[in-house]
Amino acid sequence: GESMGALKPGCQVHAITCKVPNAEVGVFEQLLAKHEAFMRETHQPGGDSEPHAMVFTWCKSAGEESTLYGLHECYRGAKGCTEHLVVASAKAPQLLEEFGAIVGKHANSWVTFAPVIHTMKDSMVEGMAAVDCDKKMFQLHFNVDEGSDAEKEMDAFAADHAAFMEETHTPNGSGAEPSPLYFVWTKSAQFKDPFDPSKGSEPKVQFSLTEIYKGQEGCDAHMAAGQANAPLFARFQAVVEKHSVATCMMADVIRSMR
Repeated sequence: GESMGALKPGCQVHAITCKVPNAEVGVFEQLLAKHEAFMRETHQPGGDSEPHAMVFTWCKSAGEESTLYGLHECYRGAKGCTEHLVVASAKAPQLLEEFGAIVGKHANSWVTFAPVIHTMKDSMVEGMAAVDCDKKMFQLHFNVDEGSDAEKEMDAFAADHAAFMEETHTPNGSGAEPSPLYFVWTKSAQFKDPFDPSKGSEPKVQFSLTEIYKGQEGCDAHMAAGQANAPLFARFQAVVEKHSVATCMMADVIRSMR
């Protein structure tokens, strides 16, 4: 029902991407195991209580010298994002400190308190409930100057991409592929302190695009649908080339709420 949280504009996201040298992957993944245990213990749905994570994932994309990781957490709104940090300070201060140190060392993009600006018309409640550790995802973060032509370019691309998703994709993993379990665009300020927006922001705007599929088949079908729309695909390649700060393509979901 509604207490599970419908995915819609106004939901808020915390998302971080990290590039970790392969020699340090062991230590990094130990932290992710602890983070997952904390999330599962403290963020389960319970009526209107917060924090309730509608989606929580860490994804992984291994390379020859380093590995990309992406964290994505989606809440029903600002209250969930705030309560997440309140609960972490109260119940797991040591984890929060370790998280700050280890993630802080490797992070190349911090997107926090980020409102969802586009998703599918469907609430995607079924799809989100099916997200677990054998899924595949795309997580792309973009960073542009506030008030620039690049910001306008990203605004227009995000809107047109969302329209393309609505036209060509069936929500919730329920139909023929491509059928995403989850899909959002966010747009937010770049805060000086990612954990405390009250300290102000940089003259930068961050966009993030996240999509989760049941597996490789969904990812491949999504890319094929994208390539079939040549003008949109050319714009996708252009914004990635010019504005992306992190690109996790068809990454494995390795940590989640279930």
